[in-house]
Amino acid sequence: DRDARASRYALDFYKGFLLAADTLAERSGKLDIIALDYSGDAALPDSVLRAPNVVIAPESESLDSLARRCAEHGTYLLNLFAVRDTSYMTNPYMMQANIPAEIMYAKATRGLLSEYEGYVPVIIRNKQGRNEKEPFTQYLAAYLESNGMPYLQIEYDGSLVSAELAPLEADQSVDYVIVPSSGTLAEFNRFVHVIKNYRDGRVAAALSAEPTDENGAAPQEASYQKIGVFGYPDWIAFRSEAEDMLHSLEATIYSRFYDDYESFSNRTLSSEFVRWYGAPMIESVPSQGLLGFDAGNYLIRNIRACRGEFRPEFTQEYRGVQSTFKFERVPGGGYVNTALYIIKYLPAGMMSSRVL
Repeated sequence: DRDARASRYALDFYKGFLLAADTLAERSGKLDIIALDYSGDAALPDSVLRAPNVVIAPESESLDSLARRCAEHGTYLLNLFAVRDTSYMTNPYMMQANIPAEIMYAKATRGLLSEYEGYVPVIIRNKQGRNEKEPFTQYLAAYLESNGMPYLQIEYDGSLVSAELAPLEADQSVDYVIVPSSGTLAEFNRFVHVIKNYRDGRVAAALSAEPTDENGAAPQEASYQKIGVFGYPDWIAFRSEAEDMLHSLEATIYSRFYDDYESFSNRTLSSEFVRWYGAPMIESVPSQGLLGFDAGNYLIRNIRACRGEFRPEFTQEYRGVQSTFKFERVPGGGYVNTALYIIKYLPAGMMSSRVL
């Protein structure tokens, strides 16, 4: 059930945290890690909140109350799990580790425009779909309008058909980047094959029309209308054909997390996890084992660097295996993580990422 699954995830997080502690164990200085089976705010005595420099907030409905109590004791509360919590806006000891939506949309828009410089965004929307990403597409449209930048909007009914891409053919000297209003796999499958066929058709048409040189050989590079695809963190979980399609289209997404499971650091950590605990990490997005490892590394390194105190302002940016922590102080409040990944799918199953 839901509680059992949450308990398994919490245990994976703690296992990852212990691996981080072991990785840093040879460094000088003693640091105590206290783990509690938390069952509600009332179960935590003041002595527990008074002792540490920083507490990792549990997934709990009593987060606001716990944040107030931590502030009374001058103890920082690191919130890794409640994405929508806004306590950091007024509580100077609250740390929101998930970039808030309004900052995320602004950075994602910046990432889109830098990744697809010169492209015209095309927002596509299924009239029958969930369109759960409209907060982002609406932000994007408003930004483009306010800055006098062109964009198109295409609505389709059920599934996208090739005839609905006619506006893209009007001027084939213009490159376009497709931005859907949904990040679900079902919706992805309703438009992606049409986009790929259109894109491949542009390339084939350009190659066949390209004049040959005096020896009858075609030039190595033909000029053609380029089509990009920009999407969402949900796509990280795509596998099989859908994942292959992302690589084929060289799609770009934004995400709070990036788990490059083929990287050396990830493979090494996964191997150590199995060696320690006899079983691999639970597959999830984000991976709770990796989240625990990154959180442990960030906190322990900070406390040791600050000679036994935790100081959020000391570490400008920590780049982990899956998470980047780049905390900034909010005027009149606490700290918020402003790091956002821009992830690029490349041919042959390769990936690249950068942090804004």
